[in-house]
Order: sequence, then C-alpha cells, then structure tokens
Amino acid sequence: MKRSNPFPARRLGALACALAATVPALAQESSRRVLEEIVVTAEHREATLQETQISLAAFDAQTLADMGVSTGRDLGYSVPNVVPHSWWGRSTLTYAIRGIQNAETLITFDPATSVYLDGVLIGKNAGGLLDVLELERIEILRGPQGTLYGRNTIGGAVNYVTRKPSDQFEGRVKATLGNYDLRDWRAMVNLPLAAADSPIGELALRASGALIERDGTEDNVFPAAPQDELGTKDREVALLHLLWRPVDSLEVRYGYDRTRIDETPSVPWVVTVNPNGFTAFLAPFDQRESRRPDEIQLNDPVLLDSEVDGHALEVRWEIDERLTLSSLTGARELKEYSYFDSDGSPFSLIFPRDLQEFESFSQEFRLVGDAFGERLQFSTGLYLYEEEGDLWNQTDVFGRPNSLNVADFDNESWAIYGQFTWAFNERLELTLGGRYTDEQKEMRKVFITTVSGLAPIETFSQVAPRYAGTSCTTTPQGAPSCRNTRFPDAEKSFDNFTPMVSLAYHWNPDVMTYAKVATGYQAGGFNVRDQLWSDFTRGFDEEKLTSYEVGLKGTFADRFRVNAAAFFSDYDDKLVNQFNPETLVSVQVNAGQVEIWGVELELAAQLTDRLQAGLNYGHQRPKYVEYKSRPDPVTGEVTDLSDTAYFPHTPNNTYSAFLLYEQPLALGLLRARLDWSYRDEMNFLAPKPERNESKGAEIVNARVGLSDLAGPGRTRISAYAWVKNLFDEGYWVNGVNLYNTFGFDINGYGEPRTFGAELTVEF
Repeated sequence: MKRSNPFPARRLGALACALAATVPALAQESSRRVLEEIVVTAEHREATLQETQISLAAFDAQTLADMGVSTGRDLGYSVPNVVPHSWWGRSTLTYAIRGIQNAETLITFDPATSVYLDGVLIGKNAGGLLDVLELERIEILRGPQGTLYGRNTIGGAVNYVTRKPSDQFEGRVKATLGNYDLRDWRAMVNLPLAAADSPIGELALRASGALIERDGTEDNVFPAAPQDELGTKDREVALLHLLWRPVDSLEVRYGYDRTRIDETPSVPWVVTVNPNGFTAFLAPFDQRESRRPDEIQLNDPVLLDSEVDGHALEVRWEIDERLTLSSLTGARELKEYSYFDSDGSPFSLIFPRDLQEFESFSQEFRLVGDAFGERLQFSTGLYLYEEEGDLWNQTDVFGRPNSLNVADFDNESWAIYGQFTWAFNERLELTLGGRYTDEQKEMRKVFITTVSGLAPIETFSQVAPRYAGTSCTTTPQGAPSCRNTRFPDAEKSFDNFTPMVSLAYHWNPDVMTYAKVATGYQAGGFNVRDQLWSDFTRGFDEEKLTSYEVGLKGTFADRFRVNAAAFFSDYDDKLVNQFNPETLVSVQVNAGQVEIWGVELELAAQLTDRLQAGLNYGHQRPKYVEYKSRPDPVTGEVTDLSDTAYFPHTPNNTYSAFLLYEQPLALGLLRARLDWSYRDEMNFLAPKPERNESKGAEIVNARVGLSDLAGPGRTRISAYAWVKNLFDEGYWVNGVNLYNTFGFDINGYGEPRTFGAELTVEF
C-alpha cells in the first residue's frame, strides 16, 4: 500500500487560509483588471482556451518567461496529471499524461504522447529535449487526440508554438548568468524586408539564436577520472522564420530550427544496494533520495553529442472568409551519439553506448472552415508520414559486451480525418470526428556478442553482409539467445479507425459543460533489444484507448476562471518494459488491460489589479485489470501479474499554485512570481516490489524584477533575479530496478537548486 502524505494538504490548507484572509483587504482596491484570454489552435483553428472542448492547459509567452521555461521539462509538475521528464545520458523528453507514457529512449520506439513544433511532429522521444526559442505558447492536450492528431497520441499531445515574423523592426538581446557558472546568451531580430504594397508583397524575417553553457552540477572525484564534472550544459540553438504574403489571401512560411548539444550529462546513482548480494561492495556509494550529492566517482566516460535539424513549410490560402486550405510540409533529422557510465560507481558494471540516426518527412493537407451561417465548423485533412533510422546500441556488463544490436527500420503511414461541430442553437453543440490510419513497419537487425571493448560503429548495411547465412538453433522457448546472427526481417501492417463524439452546452457566454468520448491508437512494432528470433519477429501489438470525459469551463466576472474535468480511460494492450533475466535486457511487451480514472481542476483569479493567483490539482488512479507475464521459458505458461505491478510515472496526486504580483513604479514595472508544485510518490517500472521508487517531491521557484525600463535611445530594459528548486529538494525523476539481477538499483536525480540574474535589452 502506498504511503499517504499529509504534507500537500497542510500546505494547500495554509495557502487557502492565507488567500481567504487576504482577499477582503485586497477587495478594497480597484479591481478593474481582468484575466486575459489565451488563444489556442488545439483544434486547427483559433479559439480561446475556454471555448475548446478539451482538457487543455496553455501557457502564453509572458507566463513561460515568468516560469523560466526553455524546455518542456521546465514545466515540472505545474500541470495536473502531467509528468514531463528526461533520461540520463540522452536528449530525451517524454510526457506522462493521465498515466499514459512510453519512456523508451531509443528511436525504434514511438512515444505515447506526441510533441509538435509549429505543427510538425517530433516523431521520437530522442531529440525531444529542445530549448525552444521565441515561444509564443505551449499547449498541453490531455486525453487521446486520435482525430486531429492521430497515432501516438493516446495520452495526449503537446504543441510548441513559436512567434512568427511581423511587419515591424524589432530586436532583443538577453544575457543570463547563474550558479554553476551558467552563461546563457540569446538574441533575436525581426526584419521587415518588403512592405505589403511592394511588387512582391509582404516579406519578413525573424531569426533568433542562443548559446547556453554551464559547468557541472556534480564533481567526479575518482582518481584519473575521464571527466572532472558531470551535468554540464553546452548548447547552440537557432530558429529562423521567413514569411511571404504576396496577396492578402495567401501566406507562405518557412521555418528552420537547429540544436547542437555537446555535453557531459548527469548519470544514474547507485541506490538500494543488497548488503547480502554479490555487489555488496557498492554499499559505500549507496545514495538516499533526499540528499542530492554533489560528488560522484566514475571510472568510465560520459558523453552526449546530439544534432537536431527541423524544416517546416506552411502554405495557407484563404479561399474566402469562411474557408482556408493549408499545406504543412515537415522534415526532421536527428543524429545522436552517447555513452555513459550507468552504475554510478568506480567499477565497470553497466556501460551502454548508442549511435542513433533518424529522419522523418510529413505532409498534411488541411481544409478548415465553417458553413450554414457559422452553425457548422469543420476541419478535414490528409496526412502522410515517413521515417527511417539507423541504430547502434551496445551494452557492456561487468566490463564485457552483453549485447550489441545493429538495426535499421522504415515506417510509413497515411491517414484521412475529419471533425465537424454543429450548433443546434446558441447553447447546444455536437462534435463528431474520426480518423482512419494505415501504416507499415519494417525492421532489420544483427545481434553480436563477439566484440571486446568499444567496437567500431557501423550501420546495419555495413554489418549485415558479414553475418549473412548464419542461423539460430534455439527453439521458441529456448533460453540461449541467437548470438552473432542476422535476424529474420520483421514486418507488420496496422490500420485503425479512431472516432470521437462530444456534446457541449453553453449555459451562458461564460460557462460551458461538455461530455466526450474519444479514442486513441498506437501502432505496434518490434523490440530491437530482443535476443530471440521468435520474440523479435513477433514484436508487440497495437494499443487502443477509449476515454470518457465530462468537463466544465467557466469564467466569472472576467476575474475568476474554473476549468475542471473528470475522466475514465479503458486501455487495451498497454505496453510495459519487462526485464528478461534470461537475456539481461529490458524489452517492451503488451501487458493487458488497464482502467484509469481521474480528475483535473485548474483555478485562476485576478484578485486585484496587482495580484493574480492560481491553484491546480490532478488525481489519477490506474488499475491493471489484466497484466500478462512473459511466457515461462520451459512451460510457456502465462501468469496474471495484476496484483503485483505498479503503474510507472503516475503519481496519484499532483498539486501546484502560483502568485503573480505587479506594481507600476516611476521607473518601470515591478513583477514577481512564486510557483509551488508537489507530486506524490512515483514508480519507474511495473514489477513489484520497487525499492527505488521516488518519494513525494516539492519544488518551489521564484522570479522578481523590473521591466519596461527606459534605456538609451528607444531601447527598453528588463532585469530579473530568479531561483529554481529554492529549497534544493533532492528527488528522483527516473530509475531502473536491477535489484533481483545485479543486487542494486540505479536512479537519476532532478536538477539541484539553481539561481541567477538576467538582463534583457529590447529595441
């Protein structure tokens, strides 16, 4: 049974009492200021947050700046039932939404929550930890988005939307300095190249770039260590948008984003050492969660070298005032090389090394409009997607290669979709939607163990000829793995239809309730880590999810906002990571059926002209109805593990609150924000017991400063001081349970306390 923790209830109660005591006094002030509306494009058209029939959290540019958000990981636990996190040693970012997540770091696996940058899919978790420049907003859609977004959105979808060029010249230079010798330099310029009345029409360019450097957050004190520090930052980021509007009805936008990472990342630490096991000698390095250490001893090297490039071409033609035809073409590339000591000790126990290369191409044609006097609103489209990749994945155990997987893959999919909303009258709306998806997946693999040390990196096409004609003599239930062989090529086809229906009732212009049934789908695939031919070619099946949801969205007196939702999800063939003790690798399998129910509550209030407050709460309660074990290697028997399995990355409760204060001064605007968030204890893998689960985590961030200061000429200056993880909370964000096999577990810590100051000059 999970331990109850009264801490958040006490803290929330104290906050509520403080607000209750403060409001009467504040009410004596003028309260003319209202909550600003947030415009989103979650349903392919501009609408306010309150008009959208989705459990949706949205953060505008000012809020993101106040929170210090550069990557999705910076959102922390501020969104109910959303847990973003990254994995050590890689540029991976995943989102667990309503308990749905695929935390795999290799490019051969698909995410369960898809991320989009200006409408273009970032197809894998790898390469997702991007410092996105010029953010206009982030939209987090909770629940399956199978109609408008399609496959791999059974948990939800995350939209990063950046600022586009304008017809005004402007620029910005920003410098941030902080502890651990943080140096964060950013610049932006917007250039109107041609006016709307020129022979070529309007032409504008917006370009931005960043150089982010930081020393390590922990010292490697092992004698003759390969690196002196871990947890460094060294990133170059660029974003460019070119906008051409030859006539008022036609707009062409090209976008390019670039990220280069060359860092020595943090690594996992040794935890929960078995004092009676064969690795009991690791006891001196056993760490405790609450005290994040600042020193480590590693004997093996650590490196992350990542290159990400993205292209987006959008053409929008406003056929008339009611109909818009769009074409969105996207191409993304990732090349990432990483190796890292994964045992957190001065011994050569676990050492993985990866080279991942990935390319994707997408094409979407979208028709959005309304008809019958705006009683009918619709979005229909055709979506095409192709991806291919090469993977080199080597893992050394106790100083010797345990597995070397060399693979490549090709995947193709297409989909057609439509969503239609009919307004019976001013109060009642019915929305119907559906999407049909068809996809093909292929993977090829060679499994090698006759290597010593760091084998030379080669692609599958280079390696495969050397192993042509080899065979595997094991039976389907045979314990020996198929070593030093080219596996049979794996191929699968999938197709699925994901319908959606939603009924909304507007009680008045400011209050809406809705009831919704939505479905999601994630294609199956293949386990690149599988060491048996039969397992590899069988792969895993598709996942399906049906969500039942009711929601309320209300704004009262333009100063109070209440958004709430309750949901129940029926989840079939959920994928889980299971450790195979025969082959000493973790592979993905379809566990069975899951039921999840939960609630989300988001409150915001403009208490006075100067003070704004918010309070959020999320609760989720998953339950395995059926959890199938791997077949017994001798008898083939399958066991139901429903009562002996956790639900990874799914804290039962998440809380967050903020206070925002603004005070106009003679020289500028004083602005201060305090953010607090808390999540319950959290597990990382399914099998019980998990000794290395994370306890509850509380994070406090703060920012205060002056903006709109008059500078030389027409420049404006802003200066802020900030701190993240104010109380230097030690908390784990990921982990792997190796206790039964190796006699210890490994866990990764969240960021320590960081603080600094920033200066921005705008012109």
